[in-house]
Amino acid sequence: MLDQERDADLRRRSRVLADYFTEDEAAAEVGQKKPTLRKWRAIGDGPPYVKIGRKIFYPRAELAEWIRAKLTQPVRARRAA
Repeated sequence: MLDQERDADLRRRSRVLADYFTEDEAAAEVGQKKPTLRKWRAIGDGPPYVKIGRKIFYPRAELAEWIRAKLTQPVRARRAA
């Protein structure tokens, strides 16, 4: 929990990092747990991220775009097209 507080504090003080989610925040945004994000990074299947030292940050805009890229149409809508 202390790491989460430090990451959030670092982001609040940095204008550059204000445009990024911490690993915890990104996990909450996509409704997953941190180990799932770590697995996605390991296999190259998750959202874009930045690693600074041992810290992982997810650009807000790229995370939103990655989510949009996962958009699928319901089967009925695909058949009607």
